[in-house]
Amino acid sequence: MSDLEYAEERELYDDPANAEDKRDDHYFPPDEDAPVEESVGGAATALVFHENLEAIDGLVKMSAVMLDAGPVHGGDLKAHAIWLVALRDIKHQINDVEQQLQDATASLMDRKDKVIDGVGVLSRHERKSRTQWDKEMLLRAVLDSRIVDKDTGEVRDEAPVDKVTNVWNLGAPRVTALKARGLDADEFCVVEKKAGWSVEVKGA
Repeated sequence: MSDLEYAEERELYDDPANAEDKRDDHYFPPDEDAPVEESVGGAATALVFHENLEAIDGLVKMSAVMLDAGPVHGGDLKAHAIWLVALRDIKHQINDVEQQLQDATASLMDRKDKVIDGVGVLSRHERKSRTQWDKEMLLRAVLDSRIVDKDTGEVRDEAPVDKVTNVWNLGAPRVTALKARGLDADEFCVVEKKAGWSVEVKGA
């Protein structure tokens, strides 16, 4: 019996409306592989986790529908600001839970790659923190390096700046750093205005 099936049986068993049926010894069968306490605990944990995920998903979808209709709560700016801060806090908490779930999932994998029916291929990778880079030595190594096409053997034609931006995460310059140097980012790129705004919260 799976944890979910066991939980469903337990829910029926705990329902006062089924009190008379409890006299049937076979009404609430024991878990075949684990003590009753362990099975109920595991099933309850799985159910609560699943219900919480469904609640979050429902909240997000409902909020999106409400916001699509326009400002809510009478267009109260303070209310919107409070909700914005709360939502960002929830995002941080979800990120923390996601990392815990990744660790728990990885601990159940007996090899790097596992195929899960209905999900896909899970690949487990060790988390690494790389610090204290020797930037000067690495820069020289990158400038001396080249990329060779594995099929044709052709060497890619790259300017030094292309090699650097290919290796370093320099896709988009930091606007704040440019401002500190008295430089206007808009003068060095093509600017395309998008719908919507970004709101920065600096604290009270």
